[in-house]
Amino acid sequence: MHKSSISAIIKLKVKTGVSYLQKKEEMRKMILQKRSNLPSAKVEQWSKKIRQKFWQLFEDKSFRKIMAYASIRKEVETFTLLDEILENGYLLYLPYTKTELKELGIAKINNLELDLRIGNFSIQEPIPARRLDEIPDQLDLVIVPAAAFSRSGYRIGYGGGYYDKFLAQLSSETLKVGFCYHKFLLASVPVEEHDQAVDIIITEQEIVRLKNEV
Repeated sequence: MHKSSISAIIKLKVKTGVSYLQKKEEMRKMILQKRSNLPSAKVEQWSKKIRQKFWQLFEDKSFRKIMAYASIRKEVETFTLLDEILENGYLLYLPYTKTELKELGIAKINNLELDLRIGNFSIQEPIPARRLDEIPDQLDLVIVPAAAFSRSGYRIGYGGGYYDKFLAQLSSETLKVGFCYHKFLLASVPVEEHDQAVDIIITEQEIVRLKNEV
């Protein structure tokens, strides 16, 4: 199903009075199913292009503290990028889930092999010894995963609300960067009051800047 088909479903649901939550859940299932069918070669190819665009945009910035995510299944692959962040002397942070609170915690990572283990939802998460009690001051940039993004910066996540709560706590100076494949960059997505938009979206085909100074 193409982007135009997904957008058509959104418009149809609006007309028929289906709730935002229902629309969002249907879109999420459809997009994740479509993403799960992507060939691994495409995931590798597109992820490489997204990584290259990331460095083209940010390599000359005076960033120090970068939070990313540990990719799983057919998400935009990040482990090569995580290695590069560490190799280039940045401070790397990764999230972990506080399932009882439905919140994200954060941890400083020094070594990908030693500091990660399989955690909730089968995602590689920081070991307890690396976890911090609060978000570090002056976190410069956060890379945000999603099933899809709209061109206005809103996302369809995975349904838990973890990232929206986390992003709402960040300083206005922290850049929020969304990674997604171009086919899942949509004209619009259902938006709720608590949803948080990103400042930049990077796909394998383009960079969408939603913050003028970036």
